[in-house]
Amino acid sequence: MDLTLSSVTPALESPNGVHDFENPQNIHSQMRIVAGLCIAIPSLFMLLRICTRFFLQNSHGWEDYTMILAWLSFIGYVALGLEATKYGYGVQQWDVRLSDFFVLLKYAHNIRIFYNCLILVTKVSILLQLQRLFCPHRMGSAYRIIFFIAIFNLLFHVASTISQILTCSPQEKIWHPYVKGQCLNLPRHFDRRSHRQRIVGLRYVDTTNHSSVAASALPSKENGCLEHLCRRAVWMPCQRNATVLHREVSRHEG
Repeated sequence: MDLTLSSVTPALESPNGVHDFENPQNIHSQMRIVAGLCIAIPSLFMLLRICTRFFLQNSHGWEDYTMILAWLSFIGYVALGLEATKYGYGVQQWDVRLSDFFVLLKYAHNIRIFYNCLILVTKVSILLQLQRLFCPHRMGSAYRIIFFIAIFNLLFHVASTISQILTCSPQEKIWHPYVKGQCLNLPRHFDRRSHRQRIVGLRYVDTTNHSSVAASALPSKENGCLEHLCRRAVWMPCQRNATVLHREVSRHEG
């Protein structure tokens, strides 16, 4: 392919043969609104936690540090997505220049790698929080399960990130298929490659989902104890206050 034509060539042929590179229809406004809400709402709770843990209680640990890192990483992740709108993200593919589409694919590749790091830090933060709540003495089966899930996620996401970075040589071929080079285990036929990519993608999603479910469901017994403690913390003061109020009302009526 003549790469000099990529600035005037659409990334995909339009069904009606019409292309609008200058002012295409897009969903950028909706994307900015959703991105703003996704940053503003978690940031509110995050700032409340920082004020509570660092200034009021003056009791903070690794679960707080990793949570702040995950929060900042998420802001960077959203910022990368918004930056990609300059190159066709949120636009019909036939209204995107091929040269811009290659840049968009590079952003998609970087976002995917950034997501691996983000989700790893987030899971570690959640696991550290569970460890602090349910096994602060670092003993018992719950602690061993938390430790196993943490190590498993670390190895899985590190291996996934490395494999994504080293997929092709040179690396530019990952987002620019017309660059000369080689990719790892690249099949000859597109149908076989598409099928393999779908299988790998499903296995990745399946693995991350199973680890997330395991992390949320592991302390079932401890969750029951925590729920019992929460009920006592809420209902016992209410019952005590109701009893005191009843006595005062009875005394005034008498």
